[in-house]
Amino acid sequence: MKIKNLLSKIKYSLFAISNPVLPKEGNITEINKSGGPLASLFARLWQTMVIVGSLLVILYFVWGAIDWVTGGGSEEKLKKARGRMIDAFIGLALLVASYAIMRFMEFVFGFSLVNISWPSVLPNP
Repeated sequence: MKIKNLLSKIKYSLFAISNPVLPKEGNITEINKSGGPLASLFARLWQTMVIVGSLLVILYFVWGAIDWVTGGGSEEKLKKARGRMIDAFIGLALLVASYAIMRFMEFVFGFSLVNISWPSVLPNP
């Protein structure tokens, strides 16, 4: 019971943080459904980090593969290339784990952190 009460307090404290420069998004019910401005900011940061991390994983893996092919049979170069490729797979595992953590947070807090609505200058149809 105490944990549920604590999670409820944390959940509602996320909605209390707002930027006075941005226009109001509506009443508190609509903000609770969307997750509020802090959740949206957190989701955008996470999505950006996943995109950058994915690109880095691909580049690091390709770098290791090129070193492997051009190693010329040198044991030291092959060991270094293998280490880069293993590190790339560890980075991929961390990206997948971050997605699992985000889905868990979505379950705990009750709003979607993965599927956010991006702001637009065009009005909604």
